[in-house]
Amino acid sequence: MRRFIIAVFILCFSIPVFAEINPYIAVRGGYEKSKQKTNYESFWAEYGEPGITNIGGGSLFDDTAVLGSLAIGADINQFRLEIAYSYKLLKEGMSVRNGEGIPQDYLNYNDKIKQQTLLANLFYYPLHTMAINPFIGAGAGLGTLKIYDFNTKYNFAYALYIGADYTFAKHFTLELMGTYNSIISPYSNAKDVQNFGGSLGVRYNFN
Repeated sequence: MRRFIIAVFILCFSIPVFAEINPYIAVRGGYEKSKQKTNYESFWAEYGEPGITNIGGGSLFDDTAVLGSLAIGADINQFRLEIAYSYKLLKEGMSVRNGEGIPQDYLNYNDKIKQQTLLANLFYYPLHTMAINPFIGAGAGLGTLKIYDFNTKYNFAYALYIGADYTFAKHFTLELMGTYNSIISPYSNAKDVQNFGGSLGVRYNFN
């Protein structure tokens, strides 16, 4: 992960001098809905209680939460390149019943779920001379998930963005952004993590 951070940092600040470069830092806050589907029976056969049967499918978690993000990057003409770190804490567990509808209390978790991403993002401004500038973007990098005390390694993550920003002072830009992002599941019996949401942020422009 250290090499990934260094490579993106160098890329952000080593664009050829003929480009119009404006380095920045950004702080963002938002709200996202997160979900990860699974088949309980096969999941717990591998990670929990192998004797549990007739449980069916559902979600390891399905919740909304506030997230925070920090980014460093640069505007280069009609493009913006950055590396962004985000952190989100959910508190929602699964509540399941067996095939007869009897609650499986020992499977009902209400634990804190931590989700983090580190992404290299590229944004494009089709109209870069307006007071309010719309943009689209995409990102890729690393994501991690800690759920029910299962420590996981970093997995591939990606994101898509749409939004607009407004420079309200010489060094400050306000941005509103809608986001879809996903983390490849660290569990063989669960689908990828899906996140939908939006954020409001402020960028400080050095130039």
